[in-house]
Amino acid sequence: MELKIQKIYVNDLAEFWKSISQSDNEHLPISLKRVNSYFHNPNKVENLPVLYLGYLDGKLISYRSVLQDTFKKTNGKIVNFAWLSGVWVHEGFRRKGLASKLLNEVYSDYNGKILSTNLGANSQKLMAG
Repeated sequence: MELKIQKIYVNDLAEFWKSISQSDNEHLPISLKRVNSYFHNPNKVENLPVLYLGYLDGKLISYRSVLQDTFKKTNGKIVNFAWLSGVWVHEGFRRKGLASKLLNEVYSDYNGKILSTNLGANSQKLMAG
């Protein structure tokens, strides 16, 4: 199964929302409220993705969203990182490693600087290996 991954950046969210809200997708990967919150995030990083979409044969079958954040080290250097925010895999494609593939993309893009909190049982299994 060859998963095609599309990455959406903060500055592309409004246009992306417009395109998906007018489509016949059975599942929307982001809400308008979330688009607005990402756009107004004071710690947004425009050159890093916030939404990872997985397609098979042109059909959306998985997604992962992240919330961007930053912190300042004692030396003044700003470090960008991502909070894991949402994940979804179409019920017909679960347990095939798709969520892991998207997580690996986030890990690569954010140089391993990702955080998560309040993990459910399935998320804990995914993060463990």
